[in-house]
Amino acid sequence: MKNDYEKLKNLSADIYNIASLLTEFCSREEYNEKIANILPVLKYLHNKADKLNCMFINMQFNSKQN
Repeated sequence: MKNDYEKLKNLSADIYNIASLLTEFCSREEYNEKIANILPVLKYLHNKADKLNCMFINMQFNSKQN
């Protein structure tokens, strides 16, 4: 069970990092219609990945306090 938790936590962090990288890259690019169309989706994915990653961090923090 703990091994599965660690795998999910690492996967969550990987998804967050990829979403962050793509969002930042697309935000810095010159205006391009394709990037402009996908940027809201990337920002949404980044936001959801951030929340998921925070949940894992909070779970880890709470388990260490108990």
